[in-house]
Amino acid sequence: MNGWDLRPPKAEQLALDFVEAVSVRPAEEADCAYIGPADRSPAAGADASACAVTGHRVLGAEFSRDRLRAALRSLAEGGVRTFFCGMAQGFDLACADEILSLRSEMPLRLIACVPCADQADRYPRAAREQYDRILAACDDCVLLHDRYCHGCMFERNRYMVDRADVLLAYFQGRRGGTGYTVNYAKKRGIPVFFL
Repeated sequence: MNGWDLRPPKAEQLALDFVEAVSVRPAEEADCAYIGPADRSPAAGADASACAVTGHRVLGAEFSRDRLRAALRSLAEGGVRTFFCGMAQGFDLACADEILSLRSEMPLRLIACVPCADQADRYPRAAREQYDRILAACDDCVLLHDRYCHGCMFERNRYMVDRADVLLAYFQGRRGGTGYTVNYAKKRGIPVFFL
């Protein structure tokens, strides 16, 4: 047993409102809590080959890189080969770093889904350097707009979910893009894993 408590914290309890059927894998088998339709659960043998990631830009004190790495490894070992990343600061870039690290062990593809060419213009220097390094290492890059426009971040999130079989989310119950993306995935019948 990995020792993780998979009882939904407050934020995940809020997310339960997004789904109709709930299936959580036992802690011995899980690297993250699964919340989604029971028939699409990895435990039910669902075939997932693409995963979108979404999460907050500010990583809380409870965030664990080790848990993220284990969750991504579990998804890859379960058949996910393509990861769609929105390239936002925080969770997105953390996921991309871990996926790039896992590529040395597994045949994984990382696709950057960039909402606008000027997305990283206002990132702090360290985050901009991380963004540029990751973007250069991606297998592909989808650019939706030449410059920022109203709604382009939500458009990027829909683009990723529309091409994914599963969604990995770091969702702490705050309003914004992550909650929107989790809800959109639920409406599309896409299983959601909460880190």
